[in-house]
Amino acid sequence: VREADPGGVDLPALKVTAQRWNSTNGFNYRFENATTVFAALQTIGLSHRAKPQAYARLLSLPPDDAKPYDQFVISQEQMLADSYRCGINIGPVNGDIDGFRIGYQDPNGVTELFVVWPSLALSPQETSLDGCTNQNTALQQAKYLWARKDQLRRVVTFDTEFDSLAFSIGDR
Repeated sequence: VREADPGGVDLPALKVTAQRWNSTNGFNYRFENATTVFAALQTIGLSHRAKPQAYARLLSLPPDDAKPYDQFVISQEQMLADSYRCGINIGPVNGDIDGFRIGYQDPNGVTELFVVWPSLALSPQETSLDGCTNQNTALQQAKYLWARKDQLRRVVTFDTEFDSLAFSIGDR
């Protein structure tokens, strides 16, 4: 991307994400099939909670961090007619999980290793961090997912289609 369009990469956001990799073994993954740069960045960013963002010609990989301010205000003028839905979920759901089991790559081989958080979970949700070769990074991801689930016991959601309002994917 930098060779084709040197101004088309958000280097400050990439450097922030790269700093998160400094204390790990890095990223080790072989893409078997042809893919787009955007799809590759989705795979690469997953282990460090970053999501690719493409806006016009700018390609970025901002980390998914909580922001200390509102990103936008939603009003009826920005919603398409008849596109609003609302839902609420209070308390646990049937078939609820009690932890997370994260797979990561053995840095010295091709086997997949696992971490579980909380360690005594009986029915954890399984996921894999493609390219992650660090046990601590996988454990931090499991703790992050568990903390998000643990803190989201009361969820109010609404879905609507915006008429011309676009927000940044990495913002929440």
